[in-house]
Amino acid sequence: MEFEQPHEPELPSCELIADTGGVSLLPFPRNYTPRGSPFHVAPVCYLYISSRVNQYVRKRFVAMTDKLPALGIRIHIYSVSQLAPTQAIFTDSGQFPKWVNFEAQLRGDTARAGGYKLVVTQDGIVLHGADEGGVQHACATLHQLIEDGPDVPGMEIEDYPILRYRAVHLDCKGWPPRTTWIKKAIDTLASIKINILILEYEAHFDYPSMPNWAADGALSAREVQDLDTYARENGVTLVPLLSCVGNAGHVLARPEYAALREHPDSARMLCISNPDTLEFLVAQLSDLLPIHSGKMFHVGGDGTFLLGANATTQARAEELGGLDAVYLDHVGSITRFLCSNGVQPLVFDDMLRQMSDEQIKWLPPDVTIVFWLPEGLAPELAQDVLAHLERYKVLGRQAWGSAVLSPSEHFQSFDNIDAWAEIGEMNYITGFMASIRTRDFAKSAMLPPPEAFWARIFYAADRAWSGKQTIVRELFPQRFVTRFFGLKNLETQSRMWAGFVHAIGNNPLMAHTFFSAEAPHVPKNQETAQFLASWNAIQAFMRIFLEVENDVRGNFVNIQNGTADSLLAGHLRWQTQELKARATVLISQFSQIAENISGEWAVHEFIESSVAYTLRRLDEMEPLLAAFPLPAEELREPLGI
Repeated sequence: MEFEQPHEPELPSCELIADTGGVSLLPFPRNYTPRGSPFHVAPVCYLYISSRVNQYVRKRFVAMTDKLPALGIRIHIYSVSQLAPTQAIFTDSGQFPKWVNFEAQLRGDTARAGGYKLVVTQDGIVLHGADEGGVQHACATLHQLIEDGPDVPGMEIEDYPILRYRAVHLDCKGWPPRTTWIKKAIDTLASIKINILILEYEAHFDYPSMPNWAADGALSAREVQDLDTYARENGVTLVPLLSCVGNAGHVLARPEYAALREHPDSARMLCISNPDTLEFLVAQLSDLLPIHSGKMFHVGGDGTFLLGANATTQARAEELGGLDAVYLDHVGSITRFLCSNGVQPLVFDDMLRQMSDEQIKWLPPDVTIVFWLPEGLAPELAQDVLAHLERYKVLGRQAWGSAVLSPSEHFQSFDNIDAWAEIGEMNYITGFMASIRTRDFAKSAMLPPPEAFWARIFYAADRAWSGKQTIVRELFPQRFVTRFFGLKNLETQSRMWAGFVHAIGNNPLMAHTFFSAEAPHVPKNQETAQFLASWNAIQAFMRIFLEVENDVRGNFVNIQNGTADSLLAGHLRWQTQELKARATVLISQFSQIAENISGEWAVHEFIESSVAYTLRRLDEMEPLLAAFPLPAEELREPLGI
């Protein structure tokens, strides 16, 4: 898809990003040692695996080789008796190489769950996984090395994750993703060693227990089951999130479920003291459990700001001994139901944090506590967070950290990820969840779509795997644009990253300038580059309008009575006309690519809200400025979009 450009602006200069020296692995390995001569990847290569390999490990090796033809490499797979079940040799030799000298088992930290060793010599590449997950990770690293080839530098890698569980959480309130987008996202997440995708379906799943209730384009049970299989085959566990306390507006806004509200005037929180609520939730849990093969389930647990507003809840609190007890009774019932089905529950901890040790012990021991701090882990909160995590640890409770990637100001989410990486290195948490919110709550304003946040997702993957100490943040930009867009020239990489810097820094016009210049040239994920150019063009369109509106507001009296500076007012008139003229093209460009990500109705809602409101305001301003002459051609400053 080509983006129409009204002019060819000179691309602004940008600073060169830090050069990694040719090693663009992401996540970066825990232990990386350059050593020996490079291996040249030929157009035809051979992968030798053990004849004793089990079917699951074999699938990991086959999945990796299936991706290599896209890089121009054809692979032949042979089984040999000389290798252990989780070992493999990648070479250009049609005969099993005699130089291989394998240890039967991995040692040290690489023997941990998910660990692996990879050795590159001039004759080939040796892979050894500690387990099935380790094989998956070794294959992901090998694919990156080949992608950066054709020469793979001589090296030895001994690698393992600091956190066993590395998750991305996507809510489907605002931009419910298409199945094609989810599959592509799974491929990308697997390539950077994310092993869990948490989907908060909201109304984007067609629950069999609630026919004719789901939103248009909602996923069917069959589609989710197919996605679950696809994720599992790529080493990613698909985990459902069903909000069992708050964040229930997608249900409670409907008249037939209004009786389940904690407060009659708010559709955000369920009345957890109402027996019908538990029955309603168990029906949904029962719909979701059979189509997710992973043994995890997130039950939410946050959004309790109205707890106690209902008379039934107050009565139940008096009976049980407080609102905390009502909450525990409800969440305990949900989590015990999941445990009885062999599923590990995950629960946000913002209510649990304030409870006593005895109260927390009341929940099943298999419950994983997810530390929920949407405002971010600022330095002044660190000691308090560590104190709570220490308490969970003493209580024998598994805990995860979490960071909200969207919404997030400037590089705050990167700082937040770094803070949690340090806690991960201290062994306080076993997992980390990077959360992308597309609305604050049902039917609130739409936040940016998940496609805008790949840089933050990659940064979270990097830190959740290797921690903060392994590699400095300054070396992230080049590794990211290399991995995600396939760019290999430092100047081109720097311009692409400049687009992200301006987008993250809330300067959409400059972001659009860089993205639109580079989008036609990226060899990988070009649709995302085009989306970023289009999304930032829309944001710049609305930003320019706000600047025009502010100028009109500040000089309203003089403009209204015709005494305003004619050049200023004429320029505002010209900008108003230009914005309206550009709107049709911008909307068309954005809609075409955004509909590949999400459903048509989501794109329509965004256009008919943010963009349509802007156009209506422009229509209102145009007559106000009509009396002023348009500026001469040479005095008209281009909009840049």
